[in-house]
Amino acid sequence: MVRRAVITSLVVLTAYLLPGQSLPWEAGILLGSANSAGDVVAPKWGQLRNSRPATGIFLRYHLHDQFSARFNAVYGRLSGDEYNSNTAWRRERGFQFTTDLAEFSLQAEWRPLAAFYATPGKFSPYIFAGAGLLHFKAHPDFSRNKYDVLFKLIEDDRQADYAKTRFPWILGLGVDYRHDQRPWLLGIEAGIRRPYTDYLDGVSLSANPRKKDWYGLVLLSAAWRFSLSQDADGDGIADDDDECPNVAGLAIYNGCPDTDRDQIADPFDDCPMLAGLPALKGCPDTDGDGVADPYDECPDQAGEATRKGCPFVDTDGDGLEDQIDKCPEQAGPVERNGCPEIDTDRDGIFDDEDRCPTAYGLPIFNGCPDTDGDGIEDAKDHCPTIFGVYANHGCPETYDASEAAADLSRQYLLFAPGSADLDKYALLDRVAEFMRDNPDYRLILEGFADTAESPQANDQLSRLRVLNCLRYLERQGIATARMRYLSHGARYAFNGNTDEERQFNRRVEFKLMND
Repeated sequence: MVRRAVITSLVVLTAYLLPGQSLPWEAGILLGSANSAGDVVAPKWGQLRNSRPATGIFLRYHLHDQFSARFNAVYGRLSGDEYNSNTAWRRERGFQFTTDLAEFSLQAEWRPLAAFYATPGKFSPYIFAGAGLLHFKAHPDFSRNKYDVLFKLIEDDRQADYAKTRFPWILGLGVDYRHDQRPWLLGIEAGIRRPYTDYLDGVSLSANPRKKDWYGLVLLSAAWRFSLSQDADGDGIADDDDECPNVAGLAIYNGCPDTDRDQIADPFDDCPMLAGLPALKGCPDTDGDGVADPYDECPDQAGEATRKGCPFVDTDGDGLEDQIDKCPEQAGPVERNGCPEIDTDRDGIFDDEDRCPTAYGLPIFNGCPDTDGDGIEDAKDHCPTIFGVYANHGCPETYDASEAAADLSRQYLLFAPGSADLDKYALLDRVAEFMRDNPDYRLILEGFADTAESPQANDQLSRLRVLNCLRYLERQGIATARMRYLSHGARYAFNGNTDEERQFNRRVEFKLMND
């Protein structure tokens, strides 16, 4: 009944799955060992000392990614010897046997994990079951028996006329490796067989006639894959039925791959390398807002499709969302792209258009000043406080070295409160140019500070100011040996109340002297 049910299931499964499939054939060899469990070696039939070689061939046909049918032809030998048993009464009985067997079987294989594979090149576990035709010839040896009571039963076993051809059912587990680009595979499996006979070892009546014998095979397999139809990509699906004939794929997707394993074949997947959702054509949606990540400008924040997946965020509350607001933390009008109207120096030019936003300037110079009114902005005027001409970089046309030295010695560089940073270089550039043109002159730089900080801080601040000027001049090519500096802190500070008087204390002076 069991054998008939197994055979019927195989036939039905083949008839159901075979139409429309063009999966490859596999042919190979089997090599392993055979063991038995019966009257002589029971119950530990899997002991290695009782193992005997088995070999065979097989032919497999893939009905589906998960199902295949296989034909096996195996020849092997079983053996057992009670002389080496750990049980005293078995050693006294001393039965031994060898059995030659030939098995022909049809088996069904199920690969439960095949649906999760993106490519055929994987280790693939499988379960197999089936039925077969077994022909065996047992050679029992009772010569070492020491129990007189068994002599009559032993003779009955010798004279027994039992069927040497049986129909066993088969059950087992296996795993194989199928290379995704080469047509070979390797595998290993273990299975048990129940042949419904007690004479597999040639012993029954003289031992335990109420319990049938079993045998099992552990087999290594090596096979070659081939197809009866043309299959350019080698995925086991004939080109005529393969929607992706040049790319190896899976039968469930008509031969197309599913690289990201999201159950959407690559040709229909807008994001074939990223697992996604069918509703978004295979693309992911991290924030769950219905906009696929590749098209979502805010993939980590749920938003509206009309806003390209971004939420409406207006930090400063000026009616412009942060994405298009150039000043997202300061409220401003739409016509200024969300930025407020700020004019720090109050020169009538707003800061975002003012090149000198902290110094009162002129529109012609984009908000930068022209202190001496000579039509040259201070940043480009080598004499920003003396009316000059453009041809001489804003300085007067004619003057001798001593006059120029005297003029520069009357100049000073002002600093912001508490700061030693240089933000204006015109005067320093003029000094550097003078010293390059007049190598017989040397320079003394003197630094000053106001009384806003402690004496120590003021000393440090005035020293940093004068050192920053000296280092700038060094970078302009002025030799250090031609310069020295003095730092006075707030010792000579003027006690003024106006901003201009206090600013005067934050200065560096230049004294040019002829050797």
